Amino acid sequence: PHYSMTIFWVFMSFPLVSCSTYTPGVRRMERGAWEAESSRLKSFLDQNSFPLEFYAIYTGSDEASWARYRMKDLAVEGAHHLWDPEVDSDFQMKYGVLETPQMVLVGQDGKILGRKLDTSALGVLISREGHSEEYVYGDKLQMDFFNALFLAYGDELAPEHVEEVASYIAERTLGEGDLDQYKYVEGDLLYYLYSTRSEVLKAGAVPFIDKYILGADDIWTEPSDTANVINLANLMKDLLLRTPLGEPVPDIAVPAVLRRRPCLFRKGTKEGVFKLRKLGNAYVVFYSEGCSSCKETLDAVEALIASNRRAKVLLVNMDRIMEEDPELGDTILESFDLSVMPLVLKLAKGGIVNGKYIEL
Repeated sequence: PHYSMTIFWVFMSFPLVSCSTYTPGVRRMERGAWEAESSRLKSFLDQNSFPLEFYAIYTGSDEASWARYRMKDLAVEGAHHLWDPEVDSDFQMKYGVLETPQMVLVGQDGKILGRKLDTSALGVLISREGHSEEYVYGDKLQMDFFNALFLAYGDELAPEHVEEVASYIAERTLGEGDLDQYKYVEGDLLYYLYSTRSEVLKAGAVPFIDKYILGADDIWTEPSDTANVINLANLMKDLLLRTPLGEPVPDIAVPAVLRRRPCLFRKGTKEGVFKLRKLGNAYVVFYSEGCSSCKETLDAVEALIASNRRAKVLLVNMDRIMEEDPELGDTILESFDLSVMPLVLKLAKGGIVNGKYIEL
């Protein structure tokens, strides 16, 4: 395709080429993998806040199938859908496409930044191009990028995808001798994992920290690295390892409100002091009255109780505890990761932790 100079004038405008072909002599991805990658790509493009131009190019001859595919699987706002059934564009030679589908990322200066990309690698390259001279970790643009990237996995998102993304970052930065970019993007991933409330991503955070941050002490050598990244990594690891899965919660009692569905023999609300290890199968919600996410979770608690007669939820108001019993408050803060509230735990008999960072 020929891109107008107007397009390249847009800030960080990256024309993207996705070739989906049945051209003889060109290897093709298996259909299942193709559909999954299409889904991830569409989700990424729908969610991202980067100024991108997206070109989907089909070089096969089945016009009806192409129409169905672009309307269902590549219905991205602002997308350019191109058709080259006669292969007049000579795309194989110009873009080096020997396997399809394939993504090629082109910078605003017209240079090809990456070939044979999948959605994860695409996101890493885009992030690399967008950093500023005076780098500030945790910038909203970067957080939006990682949010879109992980949302692209959809229901298939798993803890190991944190490692997958981190590995791509290392390959596309450190693997090409770009130490600064490695620090920028891996550091931003750390900040994103610290701020997210996703149970799945939190589960993949400690292996990432051990391998790419704390385990790479020959890379993070500057005083600014310690101040901006290493200290946060140590803090985050300490928090994540509190109340580990499969282990009992600390043997403490907390003032709280127990919520469950009312029946003939009991009320739906009971206020008192509860031993966490004696709750049995229950959810524990640590919350603050001042956070909007906490209000959403408390509303979800009511919905859960209304729909599940066996549900039992202990509501722990940290504002009240810190005001009335600061010593107990400090004990709770030292025992649980309350860096992002609300914290929702799922307990089994004996106070065994079956789930952390639950979203109700």
